Amino acid sequence: PRMASDQGTPSANGVMVQVLANLYYATGKTQYRDRAEAQLQAFSAELGTRYMAYGAYMCGLDTVMGGLQIVIVGPPGHAKTQELISAVNGRSLPARTLVLADPDETYADTHPAFGKTMQAGAPAAYVCRHQNCSAPITSPVARSQMLQLPMRPAAGRA
Repeated sequence: PRMASDQGTPSANGVMVQVLANLYYATGKTQYRDRAEAQLQAFSAELGTRYMAYGAYMCGLDTVMGGLQIVIVGPPGHAKTQELISAVNGRSLPARTLVLADPDETYADTHPAFGKTMQAGAPAAYVCRHQNCSAPITSPVARSQMLQLPMRPAAGRA
């Protein structure tokens, strides 16, 4: 198949890769990842010769390959939760997926928030790459610093 290239608006096929990748990283449901990878494969042959017209496709590819998720566990109205959200939104991280998890919810073991908890009653953030997550972060400053360093998963945590 031939993918329509980006014009005044991004190509729908390219945007679909991004949407499917975000759905996978937000829910942990592998059927979304599989569909994103199939979409990437379907149009990969054209990328080498027409890369300048495939901006949306390459953004989706970046999301699939990068796998950056930030999981924030805390009550949505809590001031500390909002601080952590603001710290994430204050950084240019176009290929990231932000997951807000209610601490009272139970999540499936494939969901990014599975096993993630608040810390000493305070909202916490987890910086994850491809389901490998950092130790809990409760400070927006520490979270910002974590995003600047190479990813080091917490010992024994996923």
